[in-house]
Amino acid sequence: MNEKIFDTAPFIVEAKKNLTSGIDSQKLFSVVTDHMRRQIEEITDKHQRSESVIPEINFSAIKNNDVSRSDIDAIHKRGCIIVRNVFDRQQAEDWNHELGAYLDENNYFDCAREKAGLDNYFGDLQDATPQIFGVYWSRPQVMARQAESM
Repeated sequence: MNEKIFDTAPFIVEAKKNLTSGIDSQKLFSVVTDHMRRQIEEITDKHQRSESVIPEINFSAIKNNDVSRSDIDAIHKRGCIIVRNVFDRQQAEDWNHELGAYLDENNYFDCAREKAGLDNYFGDLQDATPQIFGVYWSRPQVMARQAESM
C-alpha cells in the first residue's frame, strides 16, 4: 500500500498563527503571573489569620437551597468546598465507635501490617501502606455513603 500520509505540519503552523495573532503572550503571561501572586498572598494571609482558605458551608444551607452568591463565588474561585454538619454529631460518634469496634474485632491493624507490601497504591505514604478495602465496606462507611445527605 502506497498511501500518501497527509502532512499536518503546515496546518498546525497556520492554526498556531491564527490562535496567537494579535495576542501579546508575554503580557498575558505577566497578567496571569500577577493574578497567581495575588491569590497566593490572599491564601497566605487567610492562613496566617487562621481563616479557612477553602469555603465551608453547613449542609442545611445546601439542603434548604440557601447558599449565598458569595459562597458560590468562593467555591468557584477555590474549586472545592468543605460541607459541615452533614450528619448529626450523635450519628457520627455512633458510627465512629462502631468502626473502632470493627477494627478491634477484626485485628485490622495487625492484618494491615502483615499485608503492608501487597498494596502499592499508597506506596508513597510515609506512615505505612494502609489497607482500606475492609474499612471501606464496613457498615458505618456503607451507611454514610448511602445516606440521602450524601
